[in-house]
Amino acid sequence: MSQTTTLSRAGVVSRLSLASIALLLVLYGTFFGSDSDFPFGPFRMYASRNAPDGTVNSLRLEAVTTQGELIGVSAGAVGLRRAELEGSLPHMKDEPALMAEIVERYDANNPGKPPLVELRVVVRVYELAGGKETGHWRDRIEAVWTKP
Repeated sequence: MSQTTTLSRAGVVSRLSLASIALLLVLYGTFFGSDSDFPFGPFRMYASRNAPDGTVNSLRLEAVTTQGELIGVSAGAVGLRRAELEGSLPHMKDEPALMAEIVERYDANNPGKPPLVELRVVVRVYELAGGKETGHWRDRIEAVWTKP
């Protein structure tokens, strides 16, 4: 037995309106959005590819401890996923003070380790030739937070 449900005029109008708004947001995000606009942005890591003779960027965190040691900080050490860090890069570049929260998370998650006095977002740019690594790369510091 099947039952057929008929939507009221208000139900049809509300569903079509919501679908239209979602479609407009997706179209806007596709042409003008960035990864930060997910789920309406393009999420470029899956929607694009690098040129075979271009470059590939790899983001990482580096920190200086109170003992002056330079260490690598993984996204997991601060309770984030790598994609979350990459998506936050524009915000960290615009306002490095936001990185203080990452330092607080690191200190909370690593109580036995020396506290951090500086945190850097570093992008390593790998050069490609014919779609393969050339072995050449350069580091670019995108954002720096220093303990006040």
